[in-house]
Amino acid sequence: MFREGFPIPPTRPDGTSVWDPAAAIIAMYSRLPPDTGRALAHRLRPMAPPSGAYPLSGHPDVSTALVYTSDDELFEPPWERFMARQLLGIEPIEIAGGHFPMIEDPATLADIFDGLARQHSESA
Repeated sequence: MFREGFPIPPTRPDGTSVWDPAAAIIAMYSRLPPDTGRALAHRLRPMAPPSGAYPLSGHPDVSTALVYTSDDELFEPPWERFMARQLLGIEPIEIAGGHFPMIEDPATLADIFDGLARQHSESA
């Protein structure tokens, strides 16, 4: 679940929602260098609901991993662990940092993905 008090933008009549850049910087990008946070906030586009049937009737038969961050600004770590273990039947992978590990620590995230890909190719 979302962290209590997380300021999700309101949904507009067309079903989309849009972040105000200043609010996005405070809510999501405060861990990043200010120039990086500003640049990312100004690149945000409207969020839209899924185009097809959602939720899916079942989990697709594909290899799955759930990587979450210990200090995620959006999601609660206990919820991430629940999703992985109870709903997906996998052990989650926790890394340090906030919601954007691809910006904060891309090398660690790349190492995790590389290891997962190697495991998958070895078991195939």
